[in-house]
Amino acid sequence: EESKINQLYLFFFDEAGNYLESDENDRLFKGYMAPGQSVTSVNIPTSAFTGDNAEKAAMATVYALANVATEVVTDNDGFPDNFPKEGKDGKTPKQLFDEYLYDPSNYTSYSRDDITKLPQEGMPMVGKVNSIKLTEKGSLILQLKALMARIDVNISINSDHTDATKQLPRL
Repeated sequence: EESKINQLYLFFFDEAGNYLESDENDRLFKGYMAPGQSVTSVNIPTSAFTGDNAEKAAMATVYALANVATEVVTDNDGFPDNFPKEGKDGKTPKQLFDEYLYDPSNYTSYSRDDITKLPQEGMPMVGKVNSIKLTEKGSLILQLKALMARIDVNISINSDHTDATKQLPRL
């Protein structure tokens, strides 16, 4: 369960930190993708990039997010509000992504009945590859890392209380 990908989100940035674009805009390729549930791979046609777009796609940075809370990737225009297409506050979308702190508001001690279970979306994960050439044929496998850790704590009460010498009883 900890390595299962329920929902994948892909981000493609050029060297300047902006979303990559294809020559035919949204038809062949989009700089942000949210494939359907349980989809773990996508195909990008190399013919989607020519001219200036090909130069930008020759040095791309690819990020993958998996199983994150929906508030991270909520979008109203086809791009996540946290990382809008035009950037915000003088920062590019890639800068916003790099500086983002994953701290979903629904992860509180009261949001789940059993803290030993994974969040409803699954184990949140992220992966990144720099300087990938999307203009050449090939395949890319992104290694994802968990955005949360599991810590098991075992607390017990021993009714046989003594001091450090183990000779005297104590309260």
